[in-house]
Amino acid sequence: PGRYTLRAEADAPVRVDLLERGSDLVLVVQAARDVVFVGDTLRVEARLLHRGRPVPAGQLQARLVAPDGRVLTRAMVRQRDGGHTVDLPVRGEPDARPWSVEVELDATVAGQPVRRTTTTAVAVSVPTARLTGAATLTRPGEGLRAELALEVASASRYAVSAVLHGHNRDGQLQPIAVGQSAAALTPGQRSLALEFDARLIADSGLRGPFELHDLRLVDQGRMFVLHRQARALAPRR
Repeated sequence: PGRYTLRAEADAPVRVDLLERGSDLVLVVQAARDVVFVGDTLRVEARLLHRGRPVPAGQLQARLVAPDGRVLTRAMVRQRDGGHTVDLPVRGEPDARPWSVEVELDATVAGQPVRRTTTTAVAVSVPTARLTGAATLTRPGEGLRAELALEVASASRYAVSAVLHGHNRDGQLQPIAVGQSAAALTPGQRSLALEFDARLIADSGLRGPFELHDLRLVDQGRMFVLHRQARALAPRR
């Protein structure tokens, strides 16, 4: 606490952010997806927490900021559960750099004015290819091979990756290895396969049913993230 004098020489508006260490008032912001396509709508949710519990908030503004500086601002709407939501249309040219979502809050809690600003990021892409959801799982030599079906709209080099998980003796999931595969693909029905070595699986001491987590599809030619899924496949022995 105290009184400060700040000076800045700039040709653009200047904003000062104050970090309140150990504050019991926290603004939580979450985008419904971390990968969104141009032309889609991104839903953003926000909630003000006081000592971990939701409290009524005042006015909230959400901004979607493109890497080139373009800004879309919308007021957030309060919901029955006390949270706030807004739908932000994603327009313009895609960029390999992340777009940011900024939420500002002005409220009064226990008679005291409260201001909070929170930022998160999303990847904006063009749907040049997509995973269809179809997969063929085999156990060659007791290894694991997952062949994933794709629909490719534009020629490029595409890559898939995922983390293979297995169960320990207590039945808990633990990671075994990261699988990656990439190839130059032309438009049409295509596939990419993730293969995990049998010895690697055996040496881990983990057993099935195995699962693939953090599945990603990337257009490497354009540096676009096209798909990200926390839990993708749960193959059985």
